[in-house]
Amino acid sequence: MIVLGSTSQFDDGVLVKLLERLRLVRIVAGLVVVLAFGWLSYSLTIGLEARRLTVPSESPAVTMPVVARSETREIDWSAFDAPIWNPRPAPQMAAPPPPPPPLRLKLLAVVVSSDRVPGSDADARQSRSALIYDPDLDEVITVHEGERIAGRLVKSIQSKRVILVEGTTERTVELEDAQSMLRPFDNLRLRIEGGT
Repeated sequence: MIVLGSTSQFDDGVLVKLLERLRLVRIVAGLVVVLAFGWLSYSLTIGLEARRLTVPSESPAVTMPVVARSETREIDWSAFDAPIWNPRPAPQMAAPPPPPPPLRLKLLAVVVSSDRVPGSDADARQSRSALIYDPDLDEVITVHEGERIAGRLVKSIQSKRVILVEGTTERTVELEDAQSMLRPFDNLRLRIEGGT
């Protein structure tokens, strides 16, 4: 920053030259501004004059042809019954996946065992296991929660059902009553009782 009162760093000649240059810059800037305004006003007046020359002094008269009443047609009101907008048809939904095949596993029993010590009043922990018949292997399998049977995870074992998980699908194997479990053997029992 140049302080005009301090001449210790600059000579008086240098300051005079700087001030003359500053004055010259101000004069040139003022001339540029004056020329810009002059050009703007000149171009506006020329543009207005050009517009005045191109606009006709008289506008042509607008005349409507005379139409006889016999030439007019009646309005077809049925044209207004047409729908203005036709919505798109609903997208075709994909068919839901087929239900999984029924479980062939049969729950035969739920076994509850406790870790209670005889003569002790302490609460005993109970563990459950399930006896499940797998017809594909033709054997009875004992499973606990967290184990796998026929490719399915045993999620929980309840008093009358076992919940199996296959992927994201939960399947339930119910404990059948005794009568329904004996139905396949009814024919055998009749043969024995009948003596044949």
